[in-house]
Amino acid sequence: SGESVEIDGLIKFIKESRSFLRSMILKYGGILFRGFGLNSTKDFETVLRVMGKDFKDYTSGISPRTRVTDIVFTSTEYPNKYNMPLHNELSYTNSYPNYISFYCLVKPEHDGETPIGNSRMIYNNMDRNIRDKFENTNIKYIQNLPSKTEQY
Repeated sequence: SGESVEIDGLIKFIKESRSFLRSMILKYGGILFRGFGLNSTKDFETVLRVMGKDFKDYTSGISPRTRVTDIVFTSTEYPNKYNMPLHNELSYTNSYPNYISFYCLVKPEHDGETPIGNSRMIYNNMDRNIRDKFENTNIKYIQNLPSKTEQY
């Protein structure tokens, strides 16, 4: 089918362009692949496995998630009424991911945006006086995370 040709073409491109793609990730912080006929999380997993091999399990995370395949999880099980602010994935753990990938299986009826930001760039563009206050005043922020049994 045409869909498998599109996926096969993407896989071939990734295999042939691995070093180029890694340099683009380092330069721009991410890559957007669109229109390649991925129609299932299994298709997505196939592409991920071609992209890399160091996959982390979603442990110690605070967002309720469902495992869909061996390496693919839902993004969150939070109700839509909750806003998910910009954050660094699993930054509060000792083992955070080097890369994170997103796949949209079902397009939302409205909204559905996923904000993606470069924390290093945000930090480097922050006013120097503000950065100095964070770095030099020994402020400690404590985040109280919900338990796994709390309901949302």
